[in-house]
Amino acid sequence: MAFGDITVTAVVAFLLILNVTHAEDTEAEGGSCELACNKYVKPIKAHSAFHVSLAENASTHFRHPVQFENVDLNIGGHWDKEKNVFTCEIPGVYMFTANIMKPEDCPSATAMITKSKDDTLKKMDHDASAYVYGSVGIESSASGSTLLQLERGDLVYLIISGGSCIKGDSIKSTNFSGILLYPDA
Repeated sequence: MAFGDITVTAVVAFLLILNVTHAEDTEAEGGSCELACNKYVKPIKAHSAFHVSLAENASTHFRHPVQFENVDLNIGGHWDKEKNVFTCEIPGVYMFTANIMKPEDCPSATAMITKSKDDTLKKMDHDASAYVYGSVGIESSASGSTLLQLERGDLVYLIISGGSCIKGDSIKSTNFSGILLYPDA
């Protein structure tokens, strides 16, 4: 199991524990969970989550989305494997996480979780970055995450900066994931 898999699983588990804990507290106070829980904890009816990873060394261009070969999870079908972008279909708050691995023969790696309004990539907002600096001859890794309020049609993807190198491996060390936490009302 790769680090990104653990991150997505941990977020989902936390949200489930939050719902269960609230239900138990309400019942312990003599209230009806059925009524109280629906008032305070609204069940998420819309689902959107993805996890993608590199299997081999990445070959990508500056300011273009990283080309992920493996789509390990695509709940809702909002990850576009051809364009390597997540397209928001359900407005709300999302959490995105990126993990990158710098190969031995590269001095640095910089990856940015990026939000854009259209696929021309002319206007980009870099909401989180994962920077890896290290000596040539040493593999290094880094992670970055962010929470984003997205509107329908927003695009989110991972890019690397010019001169950076990232690599994939058998344990999927370089990966990118996102999950809808709270849909808009």
